[in-house]
Amino acid sequence: MNDIAVVVDLRLSGYQRAGIATYGARLAEAIAEHDLADIQVITTAHRPTDPELEGFRQIRSWTPPHHRMEQFGLACELANLRVDVVHFPDFIPARVLGPPSVITVHDLAFARFPRFLTATSARYYGQLSWAVHAAERIIAVSRTTADDLIDLYGASPGKIDVVYEAPDPILRDVAPHSVGPNPWGLGGGYLLFVGTREPRKNLTGLLDGYARARNHRRMPPLVIAGRRGWLVDDLEERARTLGIADAVHWIGGVARHQMPGLFGGALALILASHYEGFGLPVVDAMAMGVPCIVSRRGALPEIAGNAALYVDPDDTQSIATALRRIVDEPRLRDDLSRLGHQRAAMYTWQRVAEETIEVYRRASA
Repeated sequence: MNDIAVVVDLRLSGYQRAGIATYGARLAEAIAEHDLADIQVITTAHRPTDPELEGFRQIRSWTPPHHRMEQFGLACELANLRVDVVHFPDFIPARVLGPPSVITVHDLAFARFPRFLTATSARYYGQLSWAVHAAERIIAVSRTTADDLIDLYGASPGKIDVVYEAPDPILRDVAPHSVGPNPWGLGGGYLLFVGTREPRKNLTGLLDGYARARNHRRMPPLVIAGRRGWLVDDLEERARTLGIADAVHWIGGVARHQMPGLFGGALALILASHYEGFGLPVVDAMAMGVPCIVSRRGALPEIAGNAALYVDPDDTQSIATALRRIVDEPRLRDDLSRLGHQRAAMYTWQRVAEETIEVYRRASA
């Protein structure tokens, strides 16, 4: 029932696409596809519009994301808005705003592991203490994140709604283990990491574990997909030092239309993060029947359930053992593929959109 007018801040989509921008774009698509609200999106005026957002009514903003004056500048630009709710998927709302605001909090790794942040990011996310009290409602993408908000920031449990994310819909229409042409020259059967290269993702531990596994048997190639982020050591040099440079492929950022081919060629996905608030690559992989190795930290056990092989991210031997098992045990791969595919079916963007609309209604009541 389209009886609520909302604005969703999607300015991050004008920059390099990562988890938060992906979440915002998929949410807006689902709201529009199922005609759940009168929706407008905020995009960045000084950058080309993301092609995926061209069909939306847009509010073009000159205020860059994460700018020091962002919350005040954006509030001025939105001063004349006549809508029911404004949704800020990137944690922090505008400081002065007429309509009630909803924020999404994706994870609190920066509070658990402050050493993983740059000074600029620490300043931005340092506003969360104010934001959790200023926002009318808070969406947490997992129960783990909701509990962290209560424990670390004193957020009121009554204003938090847990709304799980979901796999990209384009991955559900692709046959599992299908390998199509790809621009990287990769054959099938590789081990895959997907995500921004940043300390929280524990790529150092993954490389060390892969090297240790390779000392005992021949291993498939390891593919690292994702843009370079921040505060990462020279990972390529570490791979050379470990003697695995010939087996590790750094393919950088991957466009959305390339993701089915990338996942389809993978023997398994590995996400041995120190902390995740949800873990979108995991449900993306599961949707295509790709077995998953994940960290027993943060929200990953909550999201993956019994459909993944778990590792201790601080234990290189744990990672190495899991890698060897996933390569050596076809029955384990088949079981995880089946269980993962079933579990991914629990998560859909239609459900995300419907539950988010209910959050908007509570915020505007």
